[in-house]
Amino acid sequence: MPLLTAKGESDEATRLFGQNYAFYRRLADDYPQSPHFANQLAWLCAVSHQKLDEAQRLAELAVELDSDQAAYVDTLAEVYFQQGNRERAVELSRRTIDLAPNSVEMKRRLRHFEGDPLPQ
Repeated sequence: MPLLTAKGESDEATRLFGQNYAFYRRLADDYPQSPHFANQLAWLCAVSHQKLDEAQRLAELAVELDSDQAAYVDTLAEVYFQQGNRERAVELSRRTIDLAPNSVEMKRRLRHFEGDPLPQ
């Protein structure tokens, strides 16, 4: 969404978000104990800068259901980052490295949370 919006395609961004949101919302509703579907919907909202309060609840649910999954903790970190809470995002990102110490991606994500500008 942010990339499309930056290119002046906000209508297309809104359409794509709505389409994907509806798809993942149905899955999350149909399978409320699935950390995967909760995480997918939370990630979509976080990276789209949409429905961040809902994204936080969903990401927290995913982590509650499977606290050892680094990707779920990373999604929660991204939500906090999008909400402007760098400190919490970094804290959670450090936890992902504890969970997946060999993950180059999780180390890259920590650098993102530590150094990238917070969203406006």
